[in-house]
Amino acid sequence: MSLDELCGVGRPSLFLLIAWGDSMSGIGVYDGDYLVVDRAVEPTVGSVVVARIGAEFTVKTYAKVNDVPVLKPANPDYKTIVIGEFEESEVWGVVMWNLHKLHD
Repeated sequence: MSLDELCGVGRPSLFLLIAWGDSMSGIGVYDGDYLVVDRAVEPTVGSVVVARIGAEFTVKTYAKVNDVPVLKPANPDYKTIVIGEFEESEVWGVVMWNLHKLHD
């Protein structure tokens, strides 16, 4: 089995990013995980996305509250972010795969 074929690595819309922090630990995305992100996929409610908030990037679950797009963390220690509420923001891509080490 080829990881390139399985994940589609090589398509121009795919990027590999390293996750940081623990805001998505509730769904199994941990600090240091490798994320396969597709910029060509439109997010739907429930998609895990990479979003740009100002100059910073974050990984959250895309949702809507009263038809307003929001980014929800999977860790109760973090707050929901309303897209565009305070800074320029955009959904940058949809996380298609999460790869993490089980041991060193």
